Amino acid sequence: MAENNNLETKVGDKTARSLSRTQTFLGHDVNSLRKERDVVSNTTAFIAVVIAAFSVINFGYMLGYTSLAIPPLTKITGDLAFDQNDAALFGSLVMIGAFIGSIIAGKLLDYFGRQCGLILVSIPATIGWFLIASAETVTTLLIGRFFTGISLGMAAVAYSVYVSEISTVSLRALLGGSIQVGIASGYIINASFGMISTWRYSAIIGQIIVTLLATGMTFMPMSPYWLITNGYREMAIDQLRRLRGPKANINFELMEIESVKHAKRETNYSELWSPSVRKPFTITLILVIIQKWNGFHPILFYSSYIFQSVGFDNYRLITLVMAVSQFSGSVIGYFLASRFSRVKLLLFSSALMATFCTTAGVYFYLIATMSLNLYWLGLISTCGLLMGFNMAWGALPFAIMAEILPVRVRGLASGICSSIGFLASFVTSYTFLPLSQAISVPGAMWFFTGCNVMNAAFVYFFVPETKGKEFSEIEDMFNKRKIVHETTEV
Repeated sequence: MAENNNLETKVGDKTARSLSRTQTFLGHDVNSLRKERDVVSNTTAFIAVVIAAFSVINFGYMLGYTSLAIPPLTKITGDLAFDQNDAALFGSLVMIGAFIGSIIAGKLLDYFGRQCGLILVSIPATIGWFLIASAETVTTLLIGRFFTGISLGMAAVAYSVYVSEISTVSLRALLGGSIQVGIASGYIINASFGMISTWRYSAIIGQIIVTLLATGMTFMPMSPYWLITNGYREMAIDQLRRLRGPKANINFELMEIESVKHAKRETNYSELWSPSVRKPFTITLILVIIQKWNGFHPILFYSSYIFQSVGFDNYRLITLVMAVSQFSGSVIGYFLASRFSRVKLLLFSSALMATFCTTAGVYFYLIATMSLNLYWLGLISTCGLLMGFNMAWGALPFAIMAEILPVRVRGLASGICSSIGFLASFVTSYTFLPLSQAISVPGAMWFFTGCNVMNAAFVYFFVPETKGKEFSEIEDMFNKRKIVHETTEV
């Protein structure tokens, strides 16, 4: 009994991982608990991730929608006709909406919970898709694009946090990588329907996706981490049993959750600069900013426009080929995530993107100076760039963000980091066409080559490895304070 009491009131940095083989927890051998904790049913967690993935499928569908909508809208006349500035706004305005949406999501996740936050993603998406599908003026199209961007920002934050908090440690790397597979699936769906439908009907498909999200998430489990942090311990136990199966021993995982639980209090912006939060927050902030400065988003938004300018006329086929490239890269990255560390994958992805940005610059340089159009080089470079991004940089910054930020500020900090990242994406997307005119398309691509090199340097020197670590271990990397917590048997 004395030994159990000693374990029930422990110092936070002595998590169950550090206990010796002879120690027990709540009357159970610790090593046996670990084994029982891992022998669980993951069916419910997988179903929840699949349903939640409709949020990021819609994410990818929205981003890919630009490549299908801009070409026909630049060729028509009347109130819906796009000029170059309209095209640039339509491609990049979604990121301004995402900037606002991710800020909103941070507060919503902390106040209403992760599951409810995903349901709320459907509200601005529904408004946006309705406006786009029924638009009669350019202004209506831009407003609709802005609202879909709000839901995009909300989804980016809500999905990563929700998936990381309902997953076991062994599955977190695999399920965390699903964000980019979901986004790439959205590209595939968009490009496939774009081959046989108009931009208006494609908007209706987007609405169907968010309707499935809202309906499905209503029946999915809530995050045990959010419930524990907000004082709903009994409900958290019920949700853990639902996630792990009725026969699973959840005591060990419950202790892990409570080891990162702090006293319930209202989080505020000043807490982001507290000693235990400042470093992971800064790393996350820089990571999501440089994620947008690698050439992916400009190429994605304006690929059809760019290739049409050098002789490719079938913009629908271009969009489909690029969607397949992204999906292929996402699937490869999804399986690599379970085998290699996050840092190594980010470095490898940066190397690939730097290489293909360079060759893309060479392709456009040969066209501009020698009128030599090597179509194969352009396609390989562009598809390689998109594959390289989706293998690591598309998903891992969000996965790392959901892991290294302390749970008590995770919603707020994730929202701020994502919002600033989307603002950076707006800048890089909106300025790409003017930048290409100022220093030429080859110069713009070589500029992103340099960005990828600097991104790799930052990852190598500053980003910690989080794969396979408990949330309590990750917090201990940044938090040197001793936090006392209590755990009781359930």
